[in-house]
Amino acid sequence: MIPTAEQIADGMIRLIKRNIVARTAFTADLAAGARDLYVDDTLRFDGANEIILMDNTGEPPEYNTVLTKVGTNRIVLLNPASRNYVLSDAPVIQKAVGNLPLFEDDVLFGDREVIPQNGVAITVEPSGLTNEWMYVQGGLSEEHSFSIMCYVRSDRHENALRIAMKYGQSVYDLLNSNIHLDVVNDAVPVISDLAAGGDRVFVPDTSLWPVDLQHMYEVQDNNHAEIDFGIVEVMGPQEIRLNRHLVYPHAMADKSKFIRRAAYIYDSRCNNVEWGTVSKNSSLYKAAKITWFGKDVNEHGFPQVSKS
Repeated sequence: MIPTAEQIADGMIRLIKRNIVARTAFTADLAAGARDLYVDDTLRFDGANEIILMDNTGEPPEYNTVLTKVGTNRIVLLNPASRNYVLSDAPVIQKAVGNLPLFEDDVLFGDREVIPQNGVAITVEPSGLTNEWMYVQGGLSEEHSFSIMCYVRSDRHENALRIAMKYGQSVYDLLNSNIHLDVVNDAVPVISDLAAGGDRVFVPDTSLWPVDLQHMYEVQDNNHAEIDFGIVEVMGPQEIRLNRHLVYPHAMADKSKFIRRAAYIYDSRCNNVEWGTVSKNSSLYKAAKITWFGKDVNEHGFPQVSKS
């Protein structure tokens, strides 16, 4: 399918929420003074990431830094936890770039005059669409352009410009490391460990995954990604046979999933970042503006039936 500008923007918003916010739940209690933190998924965290720990007790969020991550579920904190966290209080962590967290509700489709007052906001706005022929028999390359704005209110945060620059750099790095932006994908968890050399995948329900020899399927976990599979046989209510063998093992514990890529961005990147001051609704914000483009191919069949 050919993605619309709105679908591409929604895919970008999902990517920002999952990686710049990156909220994940605790899976074990954390005692005051401890540094080993067990969470649902460490995929989107790296050493030196600034984070906050919080729960539903009403206590202020605790700021900390990731020293390192170990596997899919363990994070080692730079500093010991200052208090106890118990699972019954629904504790979570998320990133806090510049020690100022971005929340999911503040990642918005379209720029706007009134910016949320929670500290940081990011807006994603389509700005244009151009095209050119890639090959004569119907390959039209369509290029979408977007503006992504990162706002930090300057009268509430002394280091607003530094924080806006950090968020701008984080978005720039994120989008340039996801050249083939996920736009319209179907994904389900793999329900059995997969061995290297196997050609079977086990999913919750194969009725939504019919035989399809197009190379648009992927198997990935937190360690490896394998692409360009086709489905050659549906072998039961939960078993699929692929057109070739897996190179790597994929364990359920490492968040393995099976993906159908319904739309494909074959080339994209951020090509400009600007920093400055913006006035919105009588308030001043320090801001980063990132420009991004993404390309897909719109196939046109010939000869065409005239509608003139």
